[in-house]
Amino acid sequence: MQTSDPKESNNKIVIIWNTFEKYTPIFLLIAMSVIIVAQVFFRYVIGSSLRWAEEVGRFLLIAITFIGSAYAFRRGTHVSVEAVVNLLPPKIAFLVHIFSRIASIIFFGILLIYGYEYAMNNINHLTPATRISVAIPYMSIPIGSAMIIIRLVVLTIQELKRGVIEEDQVESMTEIYKE
Repeated sequence: MQTSDPKESNNKIVIIWNTFEKYTPIFLLIAMSVIIVAQVFFRYVIGSSLRWAEEVGRFLLIAITFIGSAYAFRRGTHVSVEAVVNLLPPKIAFLVHIFSRIASIIFFGILLIYGYEYAMNNINHLTPATRISVAIPYMSIPIGSAMIIIRLVVLTIQELKRGVIEEDQVESMTEIYKE
């Protein structure tokens, strides 16, 4: 994550984490696109479909969604409804925003726990086409949830350190989400 703190931007773990968070969904999207295009080619040109393509494509889409969500939080591009919050005074809006972050952390914590339990409860079940344990694709839910929690905790701490933003400072805040 790019911030104004030079110590954090030089931290190798942060750089590796940010790189993984940014490029993994891109790589997975490319892989999914290639697989789906191959499936279309095989089905309509060769006349024989790839049994595993639809299944793998679905699993990749789930992984892209969860890992990509962590990156979207980092960039501040997640969909949010701010119409009412924008009408509030800056201090109240700040509290509502922090409460929203904490509620999101709790939600993804619950999703992490139940997603992990669900994956582990189904570890002996195999997928129909690829014959791998369903726990492997299901693990994208707790892994993605953990990544989102980490990102939200970091952002919440940064926002708490920064404090309330007055209306005239809002435009300078966009620098936080730039790379």
